[in-house]
Amino acid sequence: MKLKQKILLLISASFLIFLILVGMIVKFALLNSYNRIETSFIINNLNLIHNDIKESSENLSRQLGDWSKWDDTYNYVIGEYPEYLEDNMMDGTFTNLKLNFIWMCDISGNKLYSKFFDLTSNKEIPFSNSINSYLENNSFLIKEGINMRSINGIVKIDDMPFIFSSHAITKSIGDSEPVGIMVMGILINKQWLTQHSEKLNLPLNIYN
Repeated sequence: MKLKQKILLLISASFLIFLILVGMIVKFALLNSYNRIETSFIINNLNLIHNDIKESSENLSRQLGDWSKWDDTYNYVIGEYPEYLEDNMMDGTFTNLKLNFIWMCDISGNKLYSKFFDLTSNKEIPFSNSINSYLENNSFLIKEGINMRSINGIVKIDDMPFIFSSHAITKSIGDSEPVGIMVMGILINKQWLTQHSEKLNLPLNIYN
C-alpha cells in the first residue's frame, strides 16, 4: 500500500473514531439534558399537587374555625341549644361546604354528633365505623383540643384518604375554656380527583 493511501486510511479511521466519540458525547449530553428536564417537570408537578392539597387543608381549617369558635356550637355542646342540629346540620350544609363528614365530641371524648354525606349522590350515608373508632380512640385529638391547638392534615382509614381538620369548640368571643372537639373531613375520591385534575390540568390518581 502506498504511503499516500496509508495516510488517507489513517485519517479516515481517525475521523470515524472522532465522529463516534462526538456522537457518544452528544447522546450523553442529550440524555442528561432530557433527564434534567424530566426531573424538573416531575418536581414541578409534585409541588403543584402538594400546594393544592395544602390549600384545601387550610381552607378546611378556616371553615372549621368559623363553626368551632361559635356560640351556637358551644351552647349545643353544653346542652343549651338542643335545636342546633336541626337548625344547622341539614344536607345543604354539607353540599355548600363540600364536606363529607362532621364529627363532634365533648371534652372527655364522648361522641355528641356524627354525619357522613356522599357528595356524589347528595345524600347522607351511614357513618363509617372505622372513622368513628379512629376519632373516638384518638386521645391526641382531645389533648390538642384541650390545649387549644388545631390539627390539620391527611389521614388514611380503610384505604380511604381524607383531608381533615380538628379544632376545639369555644365561644365566639373571648378566652373561654374548650368544651369539646369538632372535626371536619373531605374524602379524596374519584370526584375530588376529577375536580382537582381539571383545576391543575394534571392527571391525578391514587394507588394503594
